[in-house]
Amino acid sequence: MTMLSKSELKIRRKNVSKYPIKVLAEELGFTVLKVGRNYLTLKEHDSVRININKNTFKQYSTGAYGDALAFLLQFGFETTNDKRFKSIGYSLNYLEKRVDTNHNLLVEPKEEKQIKSNLVLPEADNNNDAVIHYLLDRCISEDIIDDFIDKGMLYQEKCWNKNCVFVSYDINKNPVYALRRSSNPHYRFVQDVAGSSYKEGFFIDNQSDIVIVTEAVIEAMSLMTLKLHEAEDFNKSSFFCLNSVYKWEALINTLNKNRNINYVVLALNKDEAGRSAVKIIQENIQNRCNVRRVIEYLPDIEGFDWNDYLRERNRLTLEAKSLDEEYSMSI
Repeated sequence: MTMLSKSELKIRRKNVSKYPIKVLAEELGFTVLKVGRNYLTLKEHDSVRININKNTFKQYSTGAYGDALAFLLQFGFETTNDKRFKSIGYSLNYLEKRVDTNHNLLVEPKEEKQIKSNLVLPEADNNNDAVIHYLLDRCISEDIIDDFIDKGMLYQEKCWNKNCVFVSYDINKNPVYALRRSSNPHYRFVQDVAGSSYKEGFFIDNQSDIVIVTEAVIEAMSLMTLKLHEAEDFNKSSFFCLNSVYKWEALINTLNKNRNINYVVLALNKDEAGRSAVKIIQENIQNRCNVRRVIEYLPDIEGFDWNDYLRERNRLTLEAKSLDEEYSMSI
C-alpha cells in the first residue's frame, strides 16, 4: 500500500473521526457501559473512558488515547485476531467503509465548553455530633477529627442523613474540591460536590517534601491516626486523596505545581484495583513529574484498606488488653 502523506492522513482521519467510538466498540464485540452523563467504559477494559461529546477515548492503564482511528488501532486486533488492524492504512479503509455504510450514525466531535462552575459548599448543620460519632466508630483519632474541623476541612451537612462534608482548599484558601459521605454506617453514600475541580483534587498541603497518596479521605485520616499511635506528628507529611483510583491526573497536576515534593508514598488499598492503580500512577509520575522516589506502601492484610487495617489493629489491641486484665485478676 502506498505511504500516506501527512496532509492526506489528516484529511482522511478527520472524516473518520465522526464515526462513533461507542458503535465501533460494539461492532468489535466489546460490552459498552455507561459510567457518567458524558462517559462510557468497556466491561472488558474498565480503565477505558469514552468521552461521548468529544468522541474520543482514553485507556488509563496504558495511556492510549485519541479518536476513532486510534481506538481501532488499539483494540481492533484484540477481538478480531486480524493483524491488519495494526496498519493505519487498513484501519482507515475499514472506518471509511463504515462511515459510508452508516452515514446516519455520524457525530460531529466537539470540544466541551469550559463552564466555570464555582464550588458551592452544602449547608452546614449547627453541630458536628453525627460526623464525630461516625468517625470515632471508624477508630479515627479524636485529635485528628478536631484538627480537620478546626481547619474547615470537615463539617456536618444539614440534611436528613447528616453527611460528612470534606473540603480541600487552594493556596489562597479558597475551597476547590469537596465531597459528601454519609455518617450513617448502614447507608453507603459518597458523592463529589458539584463544581469540584478535578485538576486540584483533595490535597492536604502541609508544606512537606513527602506526600502520602490514599484512595479516600478516611484512609488518610486512618494513616494519620496510626502515626499518632507511633507518637509521630501526622502533619509532617502532606496527603493527597484520589477519591477514585481513576482520578490520578489531579495528583500529577498537584506534583507539578508543588515542586517541593520529592517523595511520593502510594498508600492505596491492598486489592486488585489498588495494585493496578499503583503501577499506572508510578509510570505516569516517572514520565511526567520531577520527584526523587515513588514508594509503594500497602496494608499488611490482603483486601484491606487503611481504615480496615486500623480497626483490625484496634480490635486486636483491645483483645490483648482484655486477656491481660483477665490474667491479672486470676493470679
